[in-house]
Amino acid sequence: MADLTLTVQGSQVKLVWGDPPAGSGTVSALRILRKLGTGDWQTLATVADAAARSYTDLSAAPGKTYSYVIRGVDGNGQPFPYSVEKTVDIGGFAISSFNYTMPFYFRQHAGQGDKVKLTLLASAGAAAKAELAYLDVNGVNRTLQSALVEAAETGVYKGELAVPEAAAKLLSLKGYIEEDGQTAEAEALREPILVGGTVDVELTGALDLPNDSLLTIYSKSVHAYQSATLKGMRSVTLKGLPAADDYTLTLSGAGGIDLFDDVPVPPVRIVAGGHQLVSAEPLLPARVNVAIYNPSGTAPDVHVIVTDEEGHPLASGITALNGNLSFPAFKKMVGKKAIIRAAPKDPKFASLEQTVTLASGLNRLDLRLTLKTDATLTGTVTDKDGKPVKDATVQVWYQGNYYKAQSDTTGRYTLGVPAGNVYAQAIVAGAFASSAITVATVSGQTKTVDIRYTRQIPSIFEVKLYTETENGSWIGPYELDWREMVHFHITSSASLLGSSNPLLVDAAAGQSVKICANGIEGGYGKACTEVTIGDKLKYEAVLRLSYLNTKAVGQLAETPASVYLYRLDNGANKTYVESRTAYTGSLVLKLPGRERMN
Repeated sequence: MADLTLTVQGSQVKLVWGDPPAGSGTVSALRILRKLGTGDWQTLATVADAAARSYTDLSAAPGKTYSYVIRGVDGNGQPFPYSVEKTVDIGGFAISSFNYTMPFYFRQHAGQGDKVKLTLLASAGAAAKAELAYLDVNGVNRTLQSALVEAAETGVYKGELAVPEAAAKLLSLKGYIEEDGQTAEAEALREPILVGGTVDVELTGALDLPNDSLLTIYSKSVHAYQSATLKGMRSVTLKGLPAADDYTLTLSGAGGIDLFDDVPVPPVRIVAGGHQLVSAEPLLPARVNVAIYNPSGTAPDVHVIVTDEEGHPLASGITALNGNLSFPAFKKMVGKKAIIRAAPKDPKFASLEQTVTLASGLNRLDLRLTLKTDATLTGTVTDKDGKPVKDATVQVWYQGNYYKAQSDTTGRYTLGVPAGNVYAQAIVAGAFASSAITVATVSGQTKTVDIRYTRQIPSIFEVKLYTETENGSWIGPYELDWREMVHFHITSSASLLGSSNPLLVDAAAGQSVKICANGIEGGYGKACTEVTIGDKLKYEAVLRLSYLNTKAVGQLAETPASVYLYRLDNGANKTYVESRTAYTGSLVLKLPGRERMN
């Protein structure tokens, strides 16, 4: 017969038995019998696992005597003797029961920081406490105690403790009572409990997340997942996770889109009792809205294809009557390039292609169709003497659109234009234009159109103006618009055909041209440069204006005082320059010319 050992733990009795006796045959199950005192045997429990070697009787009462025996059950359900019979006395001072409640994750894991609520039943008036023994993440055995307080109900002691942050496994949870030198204890755990890992997820970035966004962590290897609804939170704690190294985070927004698709979070490794922080930035996937226009307005019936850089198609569609077309979200395309190709149904418009780098959220693109330029103009731009003009802009106008090309050193140009009646002319220096020519162009054909100026082409002078500072350094060249041209009194000895820089000077070859600037208004001198016109078209006029200001230094007898500055001409007539209020006795004035103070 197998031996049977009985151990009393409070009012609980733990049974431990050995292997079945030799020759007992097949054991399919085990039946545990108990009797109270001299009473009849009763079946306490049937254990289906024939390999089990222990059982704890939780229903024994203090002050009683119990006998136990184990019976084997064969394959036909017939019992047979298995163990010897043993008897035990349960002491009168004992814990009737000691129980706990706490959240469990995945049915078997505790969570760090979770509350463990404790209830102990024993005689009234005793001192009670609980002790949790656990293994921390570093493999060190530790304990944590908590007092149990007798509740309003006599003999009922209650308390709580928290699963320690560093705990990896809960080894035991014992309740203790003490009264008049007597002590008793009881174990609440039937077996150790693993503490799952904890992950704090911090959501960074400025994206406004819907309240119903769902954050999920999951592992394929251990078939575990846990979710939390954000409800406006940017920080979420997920706990009680079984150990695994392949956890993945997802954040589902409106329409079930994973907001981590474009910034994947690296796999998260979870260890028992581990605690780590993961920062992740959710991003809206890239979406594209295209608005296409032609010269007359919106462009319907345009076939639009969106591909990635390698040409793999992402989406396609046809613009509506308003020329608009919206595409659904593109996964994993934020920060990447996409190619938009538009092919209009109307054959007179050219297809277009545009490459864009997609940003998070809505990308709106306004695309404008142009007329096909499958007719060609070619020819030479010459002056009134028949000499070629280089760097002339040949400009063709058609239905409100301009098409341009530059003439080369021989005056030659080639330009693609739409088919139809177009207007062509040449422009020098952006201002001096030839007469316009009407040309009938034909699709697929090349037409020669020579453009000849009937008037003398002016010489082009690029004025580079510098001014001297008070310490002798130079500032410039200035960006000379028409205001600056007036302020610095830019003049030419030959006629000017405009008031902007570069200057268009009406001068023939061999003629000497003097370009001058006068900075007297700003306290600068005058400078000129002289050039003899030759065969070339463009010239450069460098003008440096010296600093002429002097200083007047004085003392004011009374302050504050109003100071006025006037300019005197040769006839002693004065012109107001400026005024100021002086608040100190010292006065310093810059005098650009003959000045006096009043």
